[in-house]
Amino acid sequence: MDALKYQIDPMGHRETIPTEPAESAEPTGPCHNNCYRTHNMEVYNVEADTGSLYVYRDGKLQVKYEVEAMRSLLWDDCKDHLVILANHGRRIDVYTFDKNTLAVGQDTVLAVGYEIENFYAVWSRSTLLIQDAARRMLNVYNVDKRQDMGYITLDCENSDVLIIDDRIVQLVATYYDKQLKTLSRYCNSYEFEPSGRLVLRTSVPLPPGYHRYTPVAVSEGTSQVYCVVMNTLGQDKHAVYFLLEGSVVPYKSITGKGVVTSAWIDTQSETLYIEKNLSPRRLHISLFQDAL
Repeated sequence: MDALKYQIDPMGHRETIPTEPAESAEPTGPCHNNCYRTHNMEVYNVEADTGSLYVYRDGKLQVKYEVEAMRSLLWDDCKDHLVILANHGRRIDVYTFDKNTLAVGQDTVLAVGYEIENFYAVWSRSTLLIQDAARRMLNVYNVDKRQDMGYITLDCENSDVLIIDDRIVQLVATYYDKQLKTLSRYCNSYEFEPSGRLVLRTSVPLPPGYHRYTPVAVSEGTSQVYCVVMNTLGQDKHAVYFLLEGSVVPYKSITGKGVVTSAWIDTQSETLYIEKNLSPRRLHISLFQDAL
């Protein structure tokens, strides 16, 4: 298999790009318009092949750093340095590039006893979701504390992971064994009591409006929506769950055939928008539908 080079935007979406590093004055790659930020009018970009990292500033190569074979990476542009997380198969390393001195620092974030299929970083890279394909689970790891935070079971052998990561909703979820397994910055899990009532379990007080949606005018019989989660069902269907206060089960809507390519929430209209590869039409679902 030919070596691939990866360019990753800050939201964690991976794109494959040509094996040779860019030589043009402009950054290359399909996502270069939104995959870096500018500090002091300098634009930084990171590219890689299986054995090297390339750091660009204003389109010019600044550093080439040799590394062990890696499968994928995520990177972020901080004020004084770049942070790169690389998947080396059974471990994830972090590389830091000082913008002033171009010095490179390297450290192992974690090592595991299985092959890492893929990994995701959420909440300003403070938490990693590491995919173990053989056991069909996402292992959760806190980077800052170097601490295991548990795991999320994937309910389908071919399930893709969709992470909605914005300023309002930041979570990943899968429906399994009569529980909605979720991970959110302020909410550990949503579980069903024996009576069937949906219970919100949270480790810290919820910041007002962070991921709880409340209608402008709450009328009688209208339930508050705590959050929205999505999960792949096989290869051609996605389930959208609306977790409603006091409901027996989450409201569920199946998006039908096609792969979800993007999803976002319009806080003004309180609507979840979904785009799919097989349909030119944009699916929109109100966040405040009554539970079934």
